[in-house]
Amino acid sequence: MTELTHPAGDGTKGRWGSILLALTAVLLLASCAALGPPVLRLSASDIEAQFEDVSRLTRQLEGLQVEGPRVGFLTASARIELAWTARLPAGSAPLPLSARLAITGRPVLNAAGDGIELEDARIEDFSLRGVPFLNLNARDGVTGKAGDALGRLPLLKFDPAQLRRGDVLYRATGVEVSTWGLRVPLAPR
Repeated sequence: MTELTHPAGDGTKGRWGSILLALTAVLLLASCAALGPPVLRLSASDIEAQFEDVSRLTRQLEGLQVEGPRVGFLTASARIELAWTARLPAGSAPLPLSARLAITGRPVLNAAGDGIELEDARIEDFSLRGVPFLNLNARDGVTGKAGDALGRLPLLKFDPAQLRRGDVLYRATGVEVSTWGLRVPLAPR
């Protein structure tokens, strides 16, 4: 019986062993990094779902079609935007009318630490569209104009299940805005 050898010589067995050992070490380090403190991640759809009751209420207003809020993450300013659009259905008015309201704010933990509020909330856009001879826009000095401060507004409450991992209860320690959503670091109580 003949023994097969690699053309590179006898060093291949040692090289494969080194590669396998390095790969194992990388996997172990990656698993340890994943075991760090837990983080709660909230996407745009998670935040939009918090407004489902309000959306249901506005659907009951006769003829008014309200969309939103649409949530956007403004990472450069560490703010989020909530934007609503309301339309009268076609045929209910002589002209197609729509209004848009956009509010931004900096997400922070509320005083109790069980939810998120928008600090320094302000109107970024308020406009009425569809009337060609009357262009009401927030920048034109209409009541509710862009830049108006709204103070601090509640955004959402954490579900108690979100703050539990197995038998351990956690508390939120902060809020960070990222491209993909809000990141809420957690610490054991």
